[in-house]
Amino acid sequence: IWFVLRLYGVNGMKGHVKRHIELGEKFAHWVVDEGTDLFEVLAPPRFALTVFRVRAPDQSSMEQLGISRAGRRETKVEERFVGNDVLPVPNGVDSSLHHDVLRHSNAVTKEVYESINATGKIFLTSTMIQDVYAIRVIGANERTDEQHLRKAFEILTKTTEEVLSKVETRKKGEPESARSRYE
Repeated sequence: IWFVLRLYGVNGMKGHVKRHIELGEKFAHWVVDEGTDLFEVLAPPRFALTVFRVRAPDQSSMEQLGISRAGRRETKVEERFVGNDVLPVPNGVDSSLHHDVLRHSNAVTKEVYESINATGKIFLTSTMIQDVYAIRVIGANERTDEQHLRKAFEILTKTTEEVLSKVETRKKGEPESARSRYE
């Protein structure tokens, strides 16, 4: 750390940390506000790290789980994080349905993660939090700026929409399009 402090100085280091905290919060807000129907942030942003998952696409199943999408825009971002109690089974809810929706959401999240990393355009990391497969985005590189995170968010959104569309096509039994998802 001595070399880092020598290179940037204390004020430079403080500025770097502050800037990346702000970028991390901005990215988390995009995921929550602009990706409301696609993503669910699992924990408040820390430094430049945002941890989220793809929502299960079947809204009725989510409502049966006691998880409603209604009113999400009216709440504060901090109130929309799942936090430590990741998708607990609500009272009166069939636990097998809960686990089926969770399993489906995990599979979709993993497919989005693997699809994005396969392109080489951006690189994500993943983790498991209490049986929930999550994608992690961190933008703490010295040269990362808002435009890089915005591009990452656009790639995430586009890929998620494509994967969910593919999942719906599979459900309907229709043949998948021969077009590459990255054209």
